[in-house]
Amino acid sequence: MISDGTDVTMALRCIPADNMPIDVAAGFQAAGHYQSEAAYHSLRFLNCDMYFKPNQTSVLLRALQRSTIRERIVL
Repeated sequence: MISDGTDVTMALRCIPADNMPIDVAAGFQAAGHYQSEAAYHSLRFLNCDMYFKPNQTSVLLRALQRSTIRERIVL
């Protein structure tokens, strides 16, 4: 396994199945529902996905609200 002997944990997720984990590394601890949703929709946004439902847009805007436009461009 990629993470054997390290403190790295990860999960392989299935997007069509509502981002449910397919497989997880030893020691993986799932984040809370909001954190998982915020991460998922942020990655969709960074991948240039354009189709968000209203509740998904709210989660995305809340996740991005503390970063400035300049920070989003530079990072």
